[in-house]
Amino acid sequence: MRIAVEGCAHGELDIIYETIQEMEKTNGKKIDLLICCGDFQSIRNLSDLHCMAVPDKYKDMCTFYKYYSGEKIAPVLTIFIGGNHEASNYLQELPYGGWVAPNIYYLGYANVITIGGIRIAGLSGIYKSQHWMQGHHEKPPYNENTIRSVYHIRNLEIFRLKQLTGNIDIFLSHDWPSGITKYGDENILLKGKPFFKNDIENNMLGSPPCMELLEHHYPNYWFSAHLHCKFAALVPEKEGTRITKFLALDKCLPKRKFLQVIIISFKLNPIVRSLSDEIILYIQILFNWSKIFYLYIKMKLIIINIMDKLTIISGTLFLAADVFAIVSLAMPDWIITDVGGDTRLGLMWSCMTLYNRPQVCYSPDLQPEWFMALVCIFVGCILITATIILLASSHWDRNVIPYARWVGFTAMVLFCLAAVIFPMGFHIDEIGGQPYQLPNSHQVGISYILFVLALWITVISELFAGKVCLPHF
Repeated sequence: MRIAVEGCAHGELDIIYETIQEMEKTNGKKIDLLICCGDFQSIRNLSDLHCMAVPDKYKDMCTFYKYYSGEKIAPVLTIFIGGNHEASNYLQELPYGGWVAPNIYYLGYANVITIGGIRIAGLSGIYKSQHWMQGHHEKPPYNENTIRSVYHIRNLEIFRLKQLTGNIDIFLSHDWPSGITKYGDENILLKGKPFFKNDIENNMLGSPPCMELLEHHYPNYWFSAHLHCKFAALVPEKEGTRITKFLALDKCLPKRKFLQVIIISFKLNPIVRSLSDEIILYIQILFNWSKIFYLYIKMKLIIINIMDKLTIISGTLFLAADVFAIVSLAMPDWIITDVGGDTRLGLMWSCMTLYNRPQVCYSPDLQPEWFMALVCIFVGCILITATIILLASSHWDRNVIPYARWVGFTAMVLFCLAAVIFPMGFHIDEIGGQPYQLPNSHQVGISYILFVLALWITVISELFAGKVCLPHF
């Protein structure tokens, strides 16, 4: 994934998108995502200008209103955090993030999202100690104090972000983490910004909460803006092996270093690259199992006169259960939601479609509950296949039928365990629910329904297999 990182946008979306398109023409490679590190200035109208904390001479409509009204559409998916020069009244309507315009997404006060398997976290605003312990009490119309305190970060946001588990690929903040300059070339920084010297010496440059988050998570990348200069640093983990690559960028002005392109590998399943590949994969699986089903039916017709009818019924039901279970694993439709785009979560892979973007599928990092459910279903499918083979071979040796019964019973137990364990994982970050309780924004998909159907068919099949094993009088 080619990601363009922007420093302070200051409402100049036309210039930023034109720069990206020029880079695409020059390099012949498309930019997949644009990330803005604050001062986005999502000004919709003249009223919004009165909610932005800047001197009057800097109050300008700029170009966001064109994208908000639909006059233009952002040519690349754009994600941004808030800075200290924002239309705060608009962003306050989306405290947990949301679409501010077609193809332009705001992360909210503090949030984390996943795009193409790349996990991006963000913290909006800047740090001021006097408002650190307060809640978000501000509301329009703002006065001289609240028009500034509205964009100051609170301890609640830091607490929420520290609850995140797992690896974070990219972290965004408007403020620099405090003390970050000692991990880069301070001399070059001070040549361009000599007035930073006193703040650096007194450890007053940057945000202490941001450094606290950096040292808590050590994300792969950390991007910032705010100080209107480009600065890079490498922050190694204390007594660890992780390294965070830090980069701050300038504001959008001619001959300024305001844009940087990075390349991060997609976390995709190598089999699934697009929606068309995914459909072909499903069809291929169904086709292969259709051939197996056809051969089984043909065999059944040959031996129907001599093979026990209950054995045939049991074997046929086991085969149907096997097909449904395998198809449920092949499809990423266990849990679905349309919040922030079409998201489908599965056990083997998940797929995401974000506002008119091509669908992206990737292998998920499963939590222990879902991983155990996957193992139970996978082993259960193998055992059901073994049960079908044993039932088919009973035409020649009736002594194998008891083994078929017990192998099928084990498969049934594994499926039941999977059905119990899977809902325990509804607490994962992608869902945000509680064990056995989905949030209202999520619902079970066709894959989960197919698996439950496979479970019930397995139970019925086992009942028939039990009848087969009864002595004949």
